[in-house]
Amino acid sequence: MTIKKIHKFRPVAAHSRSAGGIWPIWLGLLMLLTLPCRPVSAQSPIKPVSELARLSLLEGAPETVPPEGAVLWAGLEFRLATHVKTYWRTVGDSGLPPVFSWAGSRNLQSVEVLWPAPSRFQDKSGSSIGYHDQLVLPFKVIPLDPKQPVHLKLSLDYAVCDTLCMPAHFDGSLTLSPRSTRSTASQTMIREALAKVPLPVMIQAQSPLALLSISAQDTHLLLETVWPADAGNADLFVEGPEGWVFGPPVSLSATVDTAGRRIRRDRVGIEEKPQADSLLAGLEMIVTLATNGMAVETRVTLDKQGHAP
Repeated sequence: MTIKKIHKFRPVAAHSRSAGGIWPIWLGLLMLLTLPCRPVSAQSPIKPVSELARLSLLEGAPETVPPEGAVLWAGLEFRLATHVKTYWRTVGDSGLPPVFSWAGSRNLQSVEVLWPAPSRFQDKSGSSIGYHDQLVLPFKVIPLDPKQPVHLKLSLDYAVCDTLCMPAHFDGSLTLSPRSTRSTASQTMIREALAKVPLPVMIQAQSPLALLSISAQDTHLLLETVWPADAGNADLFVEGPEGWVFGPPVSLSATVDTAGRRIRRDRVGIEEKPQADSLLAGLEMIVTLATNGMAVETRVTLDKQGHAP
């Protein structure tokens, strides 16, 4: 039995926004019945979540960023045990993305969750997308009153996978000061995490890493992308609106152009649609490319023929 994906992603937003609400109890119980992430034996007992993941809130440095004005930064650090993973905003074949609630926060206008480029995991139950080892999710925090501190209160439902995938919960609070001037290790960790967040680029951008074109058929997408010639661990991720699920890329060809760039053509299967007759025309998507510590994301809208640009 495999957990059905829960999609919280909204491609029309500037980034994936924090979503309120808590998983239903039945969904958490269902998760306990999922297939193992790794083969289970009598010698591999199920460990409690407290041994698999340790989470803590981090305070970042305040700054002034037009047009928002005062911007405060925070982060959420995940320290995951060996072989343990947690999920990205889009999970892949199965899993549950993190669900954030900021209820109870004070002097808070908005929080934007920024997502470092993820990794893809392959096991007997399929392909999933997420993180391992250590992860910091940066939060861009906009206060109601820029002269006053923000009291941030977070309630988070997420999942961790060891021998089984299990639901987990974290509650934390943090006060962010708009006048903090001291340099801390937490600020460094948040800056390093921000450097791993994919840069937004236009389609056909003149950059070492870019989406050149995308076209849709009934059952799959065809993507043409450009990569550095020495690209290693190169992967691409396609996200769509609620109800659309796209598979991992299947390489069709790779050539090197006169500038020494690698041009790839990939096929990405359409695994699920909201309805059988859902139209590809006008579909909004995000394509993320990641390799060698470099990552970009491109937002596209398919035209009536299912092409972009």
